[in-house]
Amino acid sequence: MGRSHVLAARAMSKTSRRDATERLRALVGAAVGHGTAPGVQCVIARRDGVMLEAAAGWADLAAQRPMEPSTTMMAYSMTKTITAVAALQLVEGGALTLDAPVCSLVPETPYGERLTIRHLLSQTSGIPNPIPLRWVHLPEEARSYDEQAMLRRRLSESPALRFAPGDRYAYSNLSYWLLGRAVEVVSGVSYPEYVRKNVFARLGIAPAEAAFAISDPAHHASG
Repeated sequence: MGRSHVLAARAMSKTSRRDATERLRALVGAAVGHGTAPGVQCVIARRDGVMLEAAAGWADLAAQRPMEPSTTMMAYSMTKTITAVAALQLVEGGALTLDAPVCSLVPETPYGERLTIRHLLSQTSGIPNPIPLRWVHLPEEARSYDEQAMLRRRLSESPALRFAPGDRYAYSNLSYWLLGRAVEVVSGVSYPEYVRKNVFARLGIAPAEAAFAISDPAHHASG
């Protein structure tokens, strides 16, 4: 390919990316405009970095603070992906097996020996999904929050399975809370400590980008 063709290809690449960015911004703006959400972020990435990103709407409705690509937000149930990675790392390292009974790791589990790590991972456990999630707490309450006591309490309030483990799929937050507890038991460290060292650090993710505390409240979405 001659030099003129290389320059043309680069120009076309920049044009295509600019057009794609504009289309993405339009889609994100439409989601906000239609009332789907007060604020939206969208990032498209690949192994070598971010390809496209866009943001629209508000990070804080009351203060009319706009959403930016750099605005941080709560991960909520996206954390389940991280929990699954942590558990499968331990499986890969031989410290955990997919068919280990959950009660052998977390004795307070009231669901019998048929329930396994595999069932928790695949959301086929049959464990109830109590709503609302009354164990969710504010960051400033973290120091006084007894997570293990709360887990025992919630398990005792939902002692019966909805169906036999493995029979079908049904989403359960308690399933992944138990899975996170299993990660702690097997690894010997807290869930946040394990994830910081073995997931975030290995991916080169800084605490300001993903962590278990809000590092910069002024740039965090309010919701």
